[in-house]
Amino acid sequence: MLQQVDSLLEMKPDSALTILKNISVLEDLPEVDKAYYALLLAEATDKNKLPLLPCDSLLNFALDYYGDDDREKAVALMYKGRLLAQMNDEMSAIEHNLKALEVLQNYPQDLKCRRLIYSMLGVWYGDCELYDKALEIQNQALLYSFSAKDTAIAYHNIGYIYGMRDMQDSAITYQRKSVEYAMRSKDTSMILTSWHNLSLYYGRFENIDSAVVYAYKVLQKK
Repeated sequence: MLQQVDSLLEMKPDSALTILKNISVLEDLPEVDKAYYALLLAEATDKNKLPLLPCDSLLNFALDYYGDDDREKAVALMYKGRLLAQMNDEMSAIEHNLKALEVLQNYPQDLKCRRLIYSMLGVWYGDCELYDKALEIQNQALLYSFSAKDTAIAYHNIGYIYGMRDMQDSAITYQRKSVEYAMRSKDTSMILTSWHNLSLYYGRFENIDSAVVYAYKVLQKK
């Protein structure tokens, strides 16, 4: 059943989460399956854009179960970091994800995990007002973006950091790049998000006409 859930995560994360929540015999599972369940639950919860706090004790179990050289340890550290960030502890989140990158040095083929880590690390460095470091990390995320959707997210995050620095031209430029790659991805949700974000940035910098144009595009698409 856990392998079935794993196969559903990418395309049907809502179904994967439903299956996981219906498993009611966790205490009877062997430790290896319980640790695997913890990682699947964290990923499914994250993909459904839900708070990770309910995964806390299971992630702690996974962190204790996996060895420092296990790829799964990196995944557990990554999601524990995201949980800590949701609790407004960005510095601990950064620490956990840097440890995850150390583990991944032994797994050079795992590019997806690196992209996910760099993407959020850049945001957290920005939230901590470490803007130069944030931009450095976000450009690393861009290097690991192998789809138009990944690239759209990376450009949005770079624009976000420039926006935090009140650098209007750069913020708008990268948000427009995000729109361009969202359109290439043909992912409706990503397109709507990128239009919405660009509208917000135009509004923030008092370019009201452009803000209205993109807000209207969102309404039309819906």
